[in-house]
Amino acid sequence: QELEVTYQSKVRVKPVSRVLHPYHLCCFKHQWRLIAYDKSHGEIRDFVVTPRRMQSVKLLARSFKRPAKFNAHEHLSRHKDTIVQMVKLRVARLGAHHVLERNWYGLSECKELPGGSVEATFKVGDEGEFMRFVLAFGKDCEVLEPRAFREKIQAEARAVLAQEKTP
Repeated sequence: QELEVTYQSKVRVKPVSRVLHPYHLCCFKHQWRLIAYDKSHGEIRDFVVTPRRMQSVKLLARSFKRPAKFNAHEHLSRHKDTIVQMVKLRVARLGAHHVLERNWYGLSECKELPGGSVEATFKVGDEGEFMRFVLAFGKDCEVLEPRAFREKIQAEARAVLAQEKTP
């Protein structure tokens, strides 16, 4: 059956009411997601299922037929094709366990170095999301390549420091 949800996207300031045809619920990239046809956009989209994002859910009386050709695995696999760049990091010993002990989406290569640090190469699709991941390590993470991404991280760190100077 159709659902009416109040949904807060990453880009909008306020939540919006949407009518969805739910196709599949899954845990993907460490988040619960609802794959659904969004009637207002006329396409299948992923919706993060958290109280902050999906603020209300109402079951509607209208039913629908899920397309016979819909395949959740294929839909989620499309994320693999959105690689923007490869990013190589060196994470110091204190942060290395965060890389080694999880199954990170996009991690293509990881090697432990003498002293306990790691070098890890990631296939990056969402640069903004990956910048937050890198910055969360603080000084325990160094971007080895590409240079352009390293410069973006440095600029972001400078912007954080600049906030400190603002009264």
